[in-house]
Amino acid sequence: MQPNILHVHASCHNVGDYLLVSQLRGALRGALASEVQFTSITPRREGALDPREWIDQTGLLGGRLEPGMESRLSQASLAVIGGGDLLTGRASFRLFRVLAALGLPLYFLGVGVNMQSVRPRMRRPLLRELRKARLIVTREEASTRALTEAGLSNVRSGVDLSVLLHAKEPARGVVTASSPCVAVSLRAPERNTARWGQTEYQAIASALDRLIREDGARVELVSMTGPVGAAGNDDIPVLRTVRDLMDPTLHDSTSVDAVPQEPEAAVQYLARFDVLVGMRLHALALASLAGVPVVPFAYSPKIDSWWAQFGLGRSSGIPESGDIGEGSDVHQSRGTDAIGGSDVVRGPLAPGEWSSPERIVEAVRLALHRSPNERDVISRSYARQDATARAHISEAAALMSEDLQSIGSGSNSVRGLGGYRLQTRCIEPLRDVLERILARL
Repeated sequence: MQPNILHVHASCHNVGDYLLVSQLRGALRGALASEVQFTSITPRREGALDPREWIDQTGLLGGRLEPGMESRLSQASLAVIGGGDLLTGRASFRLFRVLAALGLPLYFLGVGVNMQSVRPRMRRPLLRELRKARLIVTREEASTRALTEAGLSNVRSGVDLSVLLHAKEPARGVVTASSPCVAVSLRAPERNTARWGQTEYQAIASALDRLIREDGARVELVSMTGPVGAAGNDDIPVLRTVRDLMDPTLHDSTSVDAVPQEPEAAVQYLARFDVLVGMRLHALALASLAGVPVVPFAYSPKIDSWWAQFGLGRSSGIPESGDIGEGSDVHQSRGTDAIGGSDVVRGPLAPGEWSSPERIVEAVRLALHRSPNERDVISRSYARQDATARAHISEAAALMSEDLQSIGSGSNSVRGLGGYRLQTRCIEPLRDVLERILARL
C-alpha cells in the first residue's frame, strides 16, 4: 500500500491557492523516493484538488467522524500543512494539535505563522506545540524571525512556491509594444490591508481610459478567482465596477476574462501581456515569471515583501499592523533603480497613489520602458529562489523518508482515535474557554 500523506489546506478557491497546493504536492512527489498518495483535509469539497480525496475539516474539529473518516485517518503516514498561514482563523492550528495528538509526524510548508495574532499569555503554549513539527518553512520573513528568536530550531526562511515554475518560463524579449496589451488584476479590500473604494476605482478607470486613448492600449481585466460567471468569484464584481466607470465608448478595447487555474497554463496565459497592473500576489508573480513587467499595488505587506526580494525600488507599503485609516499619510519611497543607479522609481504603488490616474499611467509607461537589464536581474533572483525552494523540499522529503521508514518498521504508529475524540470533545472546548478568560485579564 502506498504511504498516505494528509494535506491540510484552507482551500483552492483562487489560482494562487491552487498554485501553492499543487506545487507543494508535485515537488514532494518528485523528491520522495517512494510513491505516495495525498488526502486533502479542507473546509470545502471544492477545496480539494480531487473531490475523492476530500475530508470535511469541520467534522474533525467538531468531534464528528464522517463515514469512513476513522479508517482513512488511521491509514495516514504523516501530515503536511500548507500553503496559507498556520494561525489565521485558527482552523489549521487546531488541526495541527489534533493530528499531533494522533502521533502523526507534522510538517508546515506555507506562508507564515502570524504570531502578531497571539496574545502574550498564549505564546508559550503555542511555541510548545510548534516544537512538535518536524519542519516549519515560512515565506514571510517576519514569521521566520519571530519563531527563530523564540528558540525554535526547526524553522527555515522560505520563498513563494511559484518560483518552482521558473524553469518553465516562456521565452520573452524586452517589451517595445507600440499598442500595449495591459492586464489588470484587482481584488476586494480585505481585513488588515489598505482601505480603498470609489475614489480608487474611479482613478483606475480614468487611468485605463488614458492608456487606451493616448497609448492605443488594449485592456484586459483578469480574474484570479475562477471563470467569469462562476459562483463565489470574488474578483469579477471589482473588475466590472472598474469597467463600468470607464468611458463606454472605449469598451470595445476592454474585456473581462479569467486566468486558467493550472499553474503552467496561467503562466502561458499571462505571458501574452505587455504589462500587468494589480494587487493579486500570484498574478504579479506568475506574470513576472513569464518575463512580463508588473506594476504592483502595495495593498498588503506581502506585496512589498515580494517586490523587495528583487532589490529594486519599493513603496512605503502597508505597516505591519495594516492599520491604514482615513487621512493616513502614506507616500511613495523614492529609492533609486538598483539596476543602473538612475533616479527612476520602480517600486509598488503605495495606497495614497491609487487615487491618482496620472501616477498610475506614469507607472505603467515606466514599466513598459523598463531598463533592458531589469528582466535579467529579476530572472537571476528567481533562479536563487528556485534553488532555495528546492533545498527546503529536499530537506522535508529526507525527513519524511525517515518517518516512512520508521512507520514501516512499526516503531511509529498512529495512536487510537479514542484520545482524539477526548481531545476534540472535552479538552479543546475547555482550552477555548480558558483562552477567552485569559483574554479578559
